[in-house]
Order: sequence, then C-alpha cells, then structure tokens
Amino acid sequence: MEIAAFYNSFGLASVFAVVLLEQLGAPIPSTPLLIVAGASAAAADPMHSVHVLALAVLATTIGSLPWFYAGRRYGHRVLALVCRMTPSADSCVRRTQSTFERYGTASLVVAKFIPGLAHVAAPLAGAQRIRLNTFLVCTSTGAALWAASAVMLGMLFKHQVDWLLDRAGQVGEILLILVVAAAFVCLARHIHHRRR
Repeated sequence: MEIAAFYNSFGLASVFAVVLLEQLGAPIPSTPLLIVAGASAAAADPMHSVHVLALAVLATTIGSLPWFYAGRRYGHRVLALVCRMTPSADSCVRRTQSTFERYGTASLVVAKFIPGLAHVAAPLAGAQRIRLNTFLVCTSTGAALWAASAVMLGMLFKHQVDWLLDRAGQVGEILLILVVAAAFVCLARHIHHRRR
C-alpha cells in the first residue's frame, strides 16, 4: 500500500501506530510517513501538523519506556541483545557507552538523528540509572525535534513530495521488488558478516 494512501486511510492513528511500532523495535521507518503527514498538513489545516507532532512525541515516549525499564532491570544484557541485531555487534556496546558517557543525557536528545543510537539510547539510559523524569524530558525533546524536522520537510517540499509519490505509484511494483531485493542483499551481507 502506498504511503499517502495509507496515511489518507488511517490518518493520525497511522502516525501514532507506526512511530510506536518503530520505537518498540519493528523495522518500520516512520520518517517517510511524517513527511507525507507534513505535506498533507500544508495542503489542508496547519493545525494538523501540531496533532501529528504531538502524536509522534507521545508514541516515541511510550515506545521507549519498555526499553528504558528493560535496561534498568537487566542492565547491559539488554544492550547486548539490541546490539546483536546490528552489523557491528562487537563494537556497538562500547561505542554507545562511550557516546553516552561523553555527552550524557544530551545524547538522548539527538539519538533519533543518529543511526544506531536511536534503538540503544533508551536501554542504555536505563542501564546507566538515569532518573525517569530526566529520561522522559530528554527523550520527548529529541522526539519533538525529530518529528518537527520531518513534518517541516513535508510542509516545505509539499509539491516535490506529491511528485515523488505520483512517480512511486506509477512504478510501485518495480520499486517494491527493488526494495525487497535490497533488503535480502542487506540481510545476506549481515548474516555473512556475523558468520565471519
């Protein structure tokens, strides 16, 4: 199903659901949906973008809480589990710990913008015994910055987003085959790398 059609069918509920699922660890990118929501808000009601932003922040915060508590309860074992899913699992724990030790809770604010840090920031904050209210403020601030940037991109480049979605709709099947093929190649490389 096309992103715009998905968004038009389910509206704001799709934003909350997709962002929540991504934050919980599902391999679903939510940024394209936020860009489409921003483009829709530019065409309709600008207050719509505020609702999109609020739901994205709420879903990110709710989705990060289980990881935070898992990190607090199980410590670095949860971090090792999350890092095992990355191609460089051996250095993942050390790298994220050094980033967190260097920048502290400020790393939670920028975590959504840094690939790899987004999924390990919450369990690492729990393992480092960061206070819950500090974690919630930093995570919510980071989520607001991330969601606002995606929504603003959609609003600013509404015509380009519409054009891109039209072209993707025309070559949708070919694009889907290419995306699935690329996912299989990445998965095969990851498995090969882990076996080496």
